[in-house]
Amino acid sequence: MNFWLNYKLSSFAYNESQKLKFYQVLASKYSTFKAEGILKNKMSVMDDKYFNNMSIVYNVYKMLYGTPDIKIPKCDDFLENFKKLYNEGLKKCYMDGDINLSKELEKFKYYYMKKDLNNVNSCIKNNIPTLPKLSLFEPENKTKLKTCDNASELLHTKYKYSVDRLPNIEDAHYNNLKDLILVHYNLLLEYKENEQNFLMMKILHQFFQYCNENKINMKLSLCMKEFIKEYYDKYKSEYKEIFGECKNELNSKEHRRLYKICKNKFKNDLYLIETNPENYINQQEVYIKNLSPLELMIMQAKAMFLDSEAMSRYLPTIMSTIVAIVVCFFFLYKVHKNYI
Repeated sequence: MNFWLNYKLSSFAYNESQKLKFYQVLASKYSTFKAEGILKNKMSVMDDKYFNNMSIVYNVYKMLYGTPDIKIPKCDDFLENFKKLYNEGLKKCYMDGDINLSKELEKFKYYYMKKDLNNVNSCIKNNIPTLPKLSLFEPENKTKLKTCDNASELLHTKYKYSVDRLPNIEDAHYNNLKDLILVHYNLLLEYKENEQNFLMMKILHQFFQYCNENKINMKLSLCMKEFIKEYYDKYKSEYKEIFGECKNELNSKEHRRLYKICKNKFKNDLYLIETNPENYINQQEVYIKNLSPLELMIMQAKAMFLDSEAMSRYLPTIMSTIVAIVVCFFFLYKVHKNYI
């Protein structure tokens, strides 16, 4: 009710002071309606951020069940707007840490999945898109948004190159993977099945690319475990169908093209995650474990050189590392020369 009143006042272009005055008058009438116990401390002018966020859910319901004010000529346009609104709401849950929005979005998903769609807009009724799985809260605490430690580090770290911290996810190379991590492994909506499959293949392709580019990272296996547990395992059956479809030579869809790229460029990665994701993680752990101290030293020095910010902070460390490498090579040279 409080949101509805705020929404109506905003639609009539009431400013903040007019809204406040309205609520003061309303509060003075509680006793008249014997509603003081029910409404006290629950009716107020909403903060703009939370009002705008709740407006997203309101407009999603309005698109679904309300009569549109303007007739949309194409269902694709309607469904595209529905997708953008739903995805915006999902992102806002985490960007603003909005618990109420998250609860309302889960509630919407619940009613939507019951498929009580007899009175909905005909575009939805005739082309019912499947909403992706939604997991916004900690399993045992519905007042706390679910967070993933490695996802948070990937989004907020300042490091581009490192061996002991997860390098950041950049929009230019990993935009779809970053969107997934931004909402802590909740998949964004694509209302067309082919586009949903294409999105899922783009995420997997970018994940393989990130893992291969950061193979020397000591924390990469933790990142891989989190990705597989929080995302891949939830959609394993969907990926199985996608992989099966992509093996059909007659299939010319976009996700098959990307599957072929993965097969050519990341053949081993694709094979391991398709057959047994645990082996994919184990392979990375074994790779790090088998690195010699000298290899680790060289890789750390290389990472520092590539990261200009770290370069300025750790210049003494870099110089001492270089000296240590030079001394080490000189010592090996002397030993080799003496034996010869």
